[in-house]
Amino acid sequence: MFANLLDTFQRGGYVMYPILLCSIFCIAIAAERILFYRARSAEPGFLRSLAELLQQKQYDQAHTLAEHSRGDCAGIASFYLGSHGLSEVETRANLMMDTYEENLIFLSIIITMSPLLGLLGTIVGIIKAFKVFDLRAGQPFAITAGIGEALIATAFGLIVAILALAFYALLKHRANQLSRELMHCCSLLEEADAGLAGR
Repeated sequence: MFANLLDTFQRGGYVMYPILLCSIFCIAIAAERILFYRARSAEPGFLRSLAELLQQKQYDQAHTLAEHSRGDCAGIASFYLGSHGLSEVETRANLMMDTYEENLIFLSIIITMSPLLGLLGTIVGIIKAFKVFDLRAGQPFAITAGIGEALIATAFGLIVAILALAFYALLKHRANQLSRELMHCCSLLEEADAGLAGR
C-alpha cells in the first residue's frame, strides 16, 4: 500500500513536494494549537468555585484557588486578586485572547494555497501530456492517461485543503470557547470589584 501511495505521489510531479510541505505544516500547527489550548483552558469547575467564593466574599480563598489552578482564567483571577486594577486585568485579558488566534492564519493560507498548487501541477501535467504524445501517431489514449496522472496533484491539493479546513474550524471553535471563558472570568471579577475595593 505504501509503495502504491509513493508511486502515485511521484507521478503527481514536482508540485507534490510543496503540497506535502503544506500537509506537514498543517499537522504541526494543529498539534501546537491543541497543546496550547489544553494548557490555557480552565480546569473543570474552576469558574463555578471561583464564583461561589467571590459571592461569599472569601477573597483570600479565591486567590489561593486561582494560584493553585492552571489556565488563563486562573492566571487572570490570581493577577487581579493580587491587588491589580480592573483596567490592568482587561489589558492582560485582551493580550491573552489575541494569542488564541495565533498561527490560525497559516492554516487559512494552506486552505487557499493547497488547491492552487494542485491546479498548477495539473496544468503543467496536461501541457506535458500534449507535448509528449502525438495524436497523429495514433496515441489518443496515451494523452488520456497523461491527463489522469496530471489530476493527481489536484486531488492531493484538495485533500490537504480539506484537512486544513477541518482543523481550522475545530481550532477556531476552541479559541472562541477560551475567549468566552476568559470574558466570563473577567465579568465575575468585575462584579466582585466593589467588595474587593472595600477590603
